[in-house]
Amino acid sequence: MGASFRDVLSYFEKEHKGYFEVGEEQQIVRETIKGDNSSYKVAVAWNDEASRINFWVRDIMAIPQPKRATAGTLVNMINWRLDLSDFEFDMEDGELMVNLSFNLRDGTLGHDQIDSHFNAVVWIADKYYPAFQKVVWADVSPEEALASVNR
Repeated sequence: MGASFRDVLSYFEKEHKGYFEVGEEQQIVRETIKGDNSSYKVAVAWNDEASRINFWVRDIMAIPQPKRATAGTLVNMINWRLDLSDFEFDMEDGELMVNLSFNLRDGTLGHDQIDSHFNAVVWIADKYYPAFQKVVWADVSPEEALASVNR
């Protein structure tokens, strides 16, 4: 186990106090977090080879087949506005997720850095979740759904 993954584990042990799962071989930590709009499956993974850390919110929702094109438009509209992360959408199975990753080739990974990025990826998922709900369940256009989030 590398030093950066130990930093990730240390963060979770201090801030999340045992309510998480660790995959040491894959260097990944998983936790379910309750937001204002839903509960989210969050994963934080360290990649030694690439010196990269990834923060994901997975399985935000499964978009039904008839709504995938409209949801894809919404994903593109949201991603155009995001600086640090992006929504990813699998048109095959409808899985919607948020990804935030960065490299640390010459830097160190600290508690505050993990905390801010962990909270950012959860906040982004929670902020835009209602827009996807409106597109999927209320037949609202992507433009209207995004406008409702930004009010």
